[in-house]
Formats: sequence, C-alpha cells, structure tokens
Amino acid sequence: MKKRSILALLFIVAIGFGCKKEKRANRLNGVWIEAKDRSDTIVINDEYFSLNRGKEMRNGHLLPKYGSGTYAFKFKQDSISLYNQLSSCYCFFDYFFEQQENSIRVGDFYRKNPVQPEILTFIKEGR
Repeated sequence: MKKRSILALLFIVAIGFGCKKEKRANRLNGVWIEAKDRSDTIVINDEYFSLNRGKEMRNGHLLPKYGSGTYAFKFKQDSISLYNQLSSCYCFFDYFFEQQENSIRVGDFYRKNPVQPEILTFIKEGR
C-alpha cells in the first residue's frame, strides 16, 4: 500500500512538471521579432523553433546568415538550453532567458555580435 502511495505521488509530480513546461512553451508559440534591428525572426512551435536571419553572399553563393536554422530547446530555472539541429555536435548550450508579457530576452546564442555579445530582446508579433 505504501509503495502505491509513493508511486501515485511521483506520478502526480511528474504530470505537474510536464504541464508547466507545456504551458510555458505554448505561451511562447508564435512569431518573435528582434527588437533592435528588426531583422531576425524566431518562429516557435512547442519544442522547436526556427531562427530566420535572411541571406548573404559567401564564396559566390547566396546562403542563410550564420545561426539561421532550427533549434531544439529545454527550459531551466533562469536559462534556456539550446541545440542547433544543423550542428554536427548533439550539444545543448545554456543561455540567459527571461520571458515577460510580450517580449523575451535571451543571450546571444547565434553570435549576432561576436565582438560584444549582448542580451537580445524579441517582441511577439501580433500582440
């Protein structure tokens, strides 16, 4: 009987943590535009997001700008753990993350400014 009670409690706690992540991800779903230059866009859908930065000429080819692509993410206490799915390394890296009503602040995970990385602010489109 005691084992069943403990298992039931663990099950309820696991469901609670799962719902919290789901609610947070659902609030993030949508299109987010970088506030300063308004040139980079994040489109979030549940556990993945895509970063669109436009294109540039490199070695005579029109290619997506560095950092563009699809990312998997996991939330931590005050950070977000990101994995660029185009990378050959299946590695998650942690970056500062803060969500407010209609904006998110995140560490410079795609090296927008490699000389002086800063906290980037994205505003939700269609508030």
